[in-house]
Amino acid sequence: MAQSTRNPWPMRLAIAGAVLIILGAFILNSQNQAIDNAYDPRVIAVAEATGAGGEVVTIEDGCYYAVTLEGENDVALNLTRIEGSARIDTAEERKICASDWFPMASDGTSFVITEGWDVGQDGEYALDITCQDDADCTNDTVYLVHTNPHQFAILTSPGLLFGMASCCLGLTILPLAGAILWLSRMNPVSYTHLRAHETLRYLVCRLLLE
Repeated sequence: MAQSTRNPWPMRLAIAGAVLIILGAFILNSQNQAIDNAYDPRVIAVAEATGAGGEVVTIEDGCYYAVTLEGENDVALNLTRIEGSARIDTAEERKICASDWFPMASDGTSFVITEGWDVGQDGEYALDITCQDDADCTNDTVYLVHTNPHQFAILTSPGLLFGMASCCLGLTILPLAGAILWLSRMNPVSYTHLRAHETLRYLVCRLLLE
């Protein structure tokens, strides 16, 4: 009687999944500059201001986030359009508009999206910063980020795209390996037995052809 052989596919898939995850992590770790150029507010901000005060910026229409470092967000913000040499009476409506962009950095710095606006018209705008509840925001820096050009940045970087795809594929394969292992234990059919049936079928077909 042939000895039962364990199904090798769960182990093979588990190894493949682990290799893909490690490969993806290694590739992503080598893409620090690409990550910062797409997601680090300190690199891609269209304007930045520190402490209470105001900053005049020329911006395009689109989705804008005001981002601060975590723990340095004791600020209240307003964005007001300038017509000619004067501000209009009403500030832009605060709105965290829908965007696939999120702040992150390769050095692990944590950020907070403090405010957002959906700007509908190109032009000059005044970004006003005040401290919340008499808090000291002297050293709090606000980064104004136009998210539209960067929300699909991953698709323009082959390294980031391949690294994330490799990690995602590996994370998909690992549960599949576990499912196959569980099914093989629920229905313990000998792998050698299956191969024997294949061999028998081959011999029968060969005899019929002869």
